Amino acid sequence: MMVKMQEHAEKMGAKVANDHIIDVEFETRPFRAVGDSGTVYTADAVILATSTPDLTFPSAATMVQAALECGFEPVVVARVRKHRAVIEASGARVIPLEAERRSLNPLGVLASVHRLASILRREKPALVHCIALRSILVGGAAARIAGIGKSI
Repeated sequence: MMVKMQEHAEKMGAKVANDHIIDVEFETRPFRAVGDSGTVYTADAVILATSTPDLTFPSAATMVQAALECGFEPVVVARVRKHRAVIEASGARVIPLEAERRSLNPLGVLASVHRLASILRREKPALVHCIALRSILVGGAAARIAGIGKSI
């Protein structure tokens, strides 16, 4: 199922990068994110899209903190339940995106893609950073639909 979703996202023009971000630089624009592959990704804005809303994992918390230090407003688009206060306390603005993570229903996945695309159109980021496989597939497709040129 995930292979088919990735194939579809790529068919829609999404570029999937299998990389782990190990360093971010938010001091100047364009922002830079360096993957463990050595690839450098650049963008003028960053949105973190994740189905795992707990910002206790280091990369997301580091990115939020760095964006704040540079005077930007970090935005986390995620399924939030009990972790919203933790995310907001880190300094990020939260945009809830309800999605069932365990469902393999393609119509439910497609609905998530369209809801996220609507958010991205409204927020107009230059870069969407997706964390976790399902978010990568949904976020990549949504970014393409919303006309966002870069997603990690």
